[in-house]
Amino acid sequence: MKKVFIAGGTSGFGLCLAKKFRLNHDVTVCGRRKCDSFNGIVCDMNDISEEVFKKYKPDIIINNGFDKKEYIKSYQGSLNVLRSAFNYFKTKTKGTIINVNSICGLLPDTKDPDYAAAKHGLKGYANSIEGEAFSKNIKIINLYPRAIATGMNLGRPDFDDLINPEELAEFVVAMTKTQSFYISSVQFDRIKK
Repeated sequence: MKKVFIAGGTSGFGLCLAKKFRLNHDVTVCGRRKCDSFNGIVCDMNDISEEVFKKYKPDIIINNGFDKKEYIKSYQGSLNVLRSAFNYFKTKTKGTIINVNSICGLLPDTKDPDYAAAKHGLKGYANSIEGEAFSKNIKIINLYPRAIATGMNLGRPDFDDLINPEELAEFVVAMTKTQSFYISSVQFDRIKK
């Protein structure tokens, strides 16, 4: 059974991913709050290191956490998880890293430029290591969804029209099963009603 480690997996989309992966994987979640439903650790993403990954031995690492109230700290945490995951998998010479980014990582966002800048930074770092990752049999998958119907977006007038987190989580699980091709980046848009 493959092992999955989800950084930012104790609430929102990360928790939804954890529930979907749990059906066929051994799942560990990490976040700022305790999650009794899963094997997990409570810590900040900036505290995750190669040593944490060596302890849990994941085959798939999902880099999901982000707090819109703390842009700089969240951006640094996302970079830390990506860097630590990459270094961990280099020693194993195999693995999958999934970065849950945002459409704001591809396009400017005049409503929230700090968030967009943080997501552009994550994209830039991931793109900078992709060549070396590919040569070492490490898959890096970058997800760019528009807004997801989770607590982070509660209160939006269009909340009911946002991306369904359950459906997106199912798609992410399916992406990890590909054997004959490599997925590097996927953009998810919502259906106009």
